[in-house]
Amino acid sequence: MSDKSARASHAKAILDDPLVVEAFDKIHAVIIADWKNAIATEHRERAWIMLHLLDVVKRHFITVIETGLLEQKNVTRLAKEKKGLFSL
Repeated sequence: MSDKSARASHAKAILDDPLVVEAFDKIHAVIIADWKNAIATEHRERAWIMLHLLDVVKRHFITVIETGLLEQKNVTRLAKEKKGLFSL
């Protein structure tokens, strides 16, 4: 297993962990509630930034997963091509 594939598996395990899912959901809900209840523009902007950063963290894990999946597909494709060359 390549480093990218191992990282993808690890990232998927993290994102699939019920405690992590709960944490993302609860943090998201708290930020949305703060944003809705904010009176000052600065408070709403800060909540938006926090929401954006939460999304950036989650997207990082997703990118690691997608990179690993692409790596696995490339390895599989290369193995098939190599097998096809030697079966002639």
